[in-house]
Amino acid sequence: MSSKLIYKLFYLYCFVLLVRFLVTFTKSISLELYTAAFQDFTISDWLINYEAGFVRRGLWGSIFLKLYELFGINPGPLIYVLSYLFLFLFVVLFIKKWRNYKLSLFLLPSIWLIGAFAKYNLLWFRRDILIFLLIWLAFICYRSYIEGKKSNIVWLYLVSIFTILSHEASFFYFVPIICLHYILVCRCNLSWMRSIVNTLIFCLPMLFAMFLCSYFKGNAEMAEKIWHSWDPYFMSEFGKILPIGEGTAALGWDGLETFRNHLALNYFSKTSGVYKFMILPFIYIGVYYLLVRPNNIKIGVNSNGKYFSSNIFSKILLLQFVFLLPMFTVLSCDLGRVVLYWTISSFLFYFSLDSKSFHILFKRKNIGINWMNLQYRLVYNKCIYLIIYIFLSIDIFIFTIKFAFFSSVLGDFYVFINYLIKCGLWCLTFLN
Repeated sequence: MSSKLIYKLFYLYCFVLLVRFLVTFTKSISLELYTAAFQDFTISDWLINYEAGFVRRGLWGSIFLKLYELFGINPGPLIYVLSYLFLFLFVVLFIKKWRNYKLSLFLLPSIWLIGAFAKYNLLWFRRDILIFLLIWLAFICYRSYIEGKKSNIVWLYLVSIFTILSHEASFFYFVPIICLHYILVCRCNLSWMRSIVNTLIFCLPMLFAMFLCSYFKGNAEMAEKIWHSWDPYFMSEFGKILPIGEGTAALGWDGLETFRNHLALNYFSKTSGVYKFMILPFIYIGVYYLLVRPNNIKIGVNSNGKYFSSNIFSKILLLQFVFLLPMFTVLSCDLGRVVLYWTISSFLFYFSLDSKSFHILFKRKNIGINWMNLQYRLVYNKCIYLIIYIFLSIDIFIFTIKFAFFSSVLGDFYVFINYLIKCGLWCLTFLN
């Protein structure tokens, strides 16, 4: 396939994604979906507050409740506006940072990077974009601290605690890799034991925030009380008390039962007659294969950008996969979202630190060992790369082959052609 044809298809694909985003956005702000958003996770997840006592994920709901009580600000539209503002801000900053490096644009619109945001409504992302922005800020504060600006440790703690209180699962996206890096920073001058002790002390505020969220995880009674703290708003907005939404009701889920269900749904159930544990590892490997050589197909590379080390990034990607194993197994069944946490948090960590920091992390006597150089053992033929890129996908929710197809590049073109056919038939019907 010629380079010119690849360029044309790439920009056509970007146009297809833009159309999908506009369609998704238009549907999401319809009155029907707005009302439904209080019953599914889209808005109800944000309404969790501290009215029944301290509980995980209650920070933002408490803020919205006070804004409503004190100033009459409607939380429903506010959540929508903030969600799309966070999305716009993150996408702009991420693309800008991407362009600061000598990175091809080719992978950016993929389902495992920012292309995912064009395909699904806010039901699936909710706080995710906000969390990405916050962990990016935490990484920046951490870099500033280890470079000698010791006062920035206060900002690091504040951002980290705010992030974990926003959603406790965010702990896995940034705290483990910061802890590992800080151990090795200390190891430059101290023994292993002293380095580990110093790191535990350094990470105490983050660990304590996670402990609080894990201990005060909520229950069904608290969920009901939290939901009914919004009754005056529901009466004002809808003229009735709404049944409890799924996001708030999730506080009452039994932990061990939920873990077992997630593991079963993720790996021990079947799709098209095949156990998922026989499929998903190949998808994870495929994502790794594509991301560790982002310039295999070059489109729009900034020649004046900074050098991007695929060797270093491949190791960060492997480490983040290990740190996110709880999310890949028992803490979530939205595997498409988890893949995004994995890939985007890896890029954010790389974008936030410098080459000296990575040298500390990956020098041979620490963890820069041979098995982490997997990307050098892979065959990078452009045709193979393109085929994997076109067909590889993962559904944002419980994985099925059918819905994964519709999230692939090929599936996007299929959906787009269907839109065109439907529009054409509608026009013919209207003219007749």
